[in-house]
Amino acid sequence: MKRSFLAVLTALLLLALPAWATAADYVVLAPESAGRTANRVCFRRLAAEAEGIETAALYSHIGGALLTMAPERAEALRADRPDLTVVPADIRLEAATLGGGTPVQGKAIQTPWHVRWAQDAGLTDGLSAGDWEGVLVAVFDTGLDSHADLEGRILWDRAYNAFTRESGEAAVDDEKGHGTWVAGVIAGAETGLVPSADVIPFKVADRKGELFLEELTDGFDRLVELKERHFDDRRILLNLSFASDTTSYYQTEWAEYFHGIFDRCSDRGILFFAAAGNDNVRIDNSGAYVYPPSLSDRVFVSVAATDSAGLRASFSNYGPAFVEVGAPGESITTTDFNGGDYTTVDGTSFACPVATAVAAAAWARFPDLEVWQVRNLLINAVEDPRWLAENPSGGGPLPIIAGDAMRPARVTDSAFAAEARGDTPRAIDIAPEDGGGGCSVSSIPAAQLLLLLPLLLSVRRRR
Repeated sequence: MKRSFLAVLTALLLLALPAWATAADYVVLAPESAGRTANRVCFRRLAAEAEGIETAALYSHIGGALLTMAPERAEALRADRPDLTVVPADIRLEAATLGGGTPVQGKAIQTPWHVRWAQDAGLTDGLSAGDWEGVLVAVFDTGLDSHADLEGRILWDRAYNAFTRESGEAAVDDEKGHGTWVAGVIAGAETGLVPSADVIPFKVADRKGELFLEELTDGFDRLVELKERHFDDRRILLNLSFASDTTSYYQTEWAEYFHGIFDRCSDRGILFFAAAGNDNVRIDNSGAYVYPPSLSDRVFVSVAATDSAGLRASFSNYGPAFVEVGAPGESITTTDFNGGDYTTVDGTSFACPVATAVAAAAWARFPDLEVWQVRNLLINAVEDPRWLAENPSGGGPLPIIAGDAMRPARVTDSAFAAEARGDTPRAIDIAPEDGGGGCSVSSIPAAQLLLLLPLLLSVRRRR
């Protein structure tokens, strides 16, 4: 009886701990319309005037901050300031790859099938070195190792590590290999679709291939800074070969965060690509959600994987509304990391950079296109362009495709491009059938819940 009483007393005292005992980090995005200075003042004032909030970092170039506070304080902030997007910084995405790759024996390789696919279509035919000067690819991944096939294409002095906030080649050492595989699909001399494109690697994921919103946000803030200071005349394609696990609930916080990032992409001429994921599920609005692929925006493209026959790879996620295109993602030979030569990999992780590369070639060929027009062109350059399909949310014709296989020859055709790019941004915004809202699994913070174990064990013993 005495032991039981002590256990209960301990549990009650722990539940009464101050808010700082369960404080966590939250990424907060402010409306960009307020202006950069106003947003910095806003975050500093929050930390100074609101009890229980501390500023861990400022993302001044995109109007954001990393704030430390208790979950209860975060909920109160959401209620008090609906103009702010407040999301947990530990929301996790993971590399959309299957396995660790199969090394290719010997240094000499045959032309990979995804490269032949692009060459046969004349993807880069007729493009000069000058055409590529206006295009830049940012690879948000596990970093990048140097490789002979990538020599001269990587802007090492701009490479960035979001964990250490350091720049340079040494800062983005690839401990996983995923980033090196992805970059090789884009710009490898032997394995890449657009070997003339410049690439900047951003290390935003760890050695396990996991990515959290804190590093993703910091990386994006750095990209915007580079765009403003050094690449104002360049059009940027952002490759993110990562996706969340499948969830059965529409996650409002995730959606708000990514739409906030998409807004900032739109304002700065950045086209965002993400992998659809490898769970072989239909992504739609009735019970299967993967982020960011379960979202649609005029500057965002979700990419499924196809095999060499142009059919959907058996592992690839898909969906008629949210997965815009399908691209080669099975048996992809690319540059290896850690001193290796080449490896063969599978996953929507590698379909994503194929689509990114096709868009880069299109933008190099048609530099007058707006960012949303490049997206329109890309999602119509498929087996069955459906630009006369009805928009489910109203507003006239809208191309809605079920992850159809891309036909890269179409993005080289000026007549097709003139028709397919359209004159208005096209995106789908379908609310979930259950009304959305996300879900909460517990009202007790996890750390405190664990500390209740003595009480639970005590009750078990009494039985």
